[in-house]
Amino acid sequence: MLAAAASARITGKPEIAIPVLVEGLEGRIPGIPKSRINVEIRQEMPGLVTSGREAAAILLGELGSPARAAIPALERRLDDTNELVRLAAAQAVWRISHEAKKALPVLLAILDSEPPRPPPARGQSSSSDDYRLIRTIEAIEEMGPAAREAVPALKRVRTFSMSARRAVNAALAAIRSEPP
Repeated sequence: MLAAAASARITGKPEIAIPVLVEGLEGRIPGIPKSRINVEIRQEMPGLVTSGREAAAILLGELGSPARAAIPALERRLDDTNELVRLAAAQAVWRISHEAKKALPVLLAILDSEPPRPPPARGQSSSSDDYRLIRTIEAIEEMGPAAREAVPALKRVRTFSMSARRAVNAALAAIRSEPP
């Protein structure tokens, strides 16, 4: 999958990677995934990696609108049993189509599944437990004004950690911004 995505970037032809990435997204590549990708989020959480279906969805999303042919496969993953696959698929659907109506409900369900947490102690740093939460908030932030209905859920999770507070503040600022 990584080779296909890299080849697409190098050649400027994303369409060559889409069939391989869709196969990975559907779990039809035999064997155990050996390659892993770094998951980039703005919050300081080094060493986050993934593989398999989640990685395929992330890589498809990075291709953007040229990956439109992968939308049906990504939409099937919006109901995946793995929450991180659902998150990656929702973010990819947004990045490719810029339509919030299918992606945002998935992201809101992930936020709503977060149990309340006590406020962090002064100086407490982020933990890997924040990974899913921060990625979800950042995916909502990418949607900007299209994610207005996420404001109540974002305000609810704002106090979960300092990383969540920073991510929510950035998301709320993006939501309040004027669309281009």
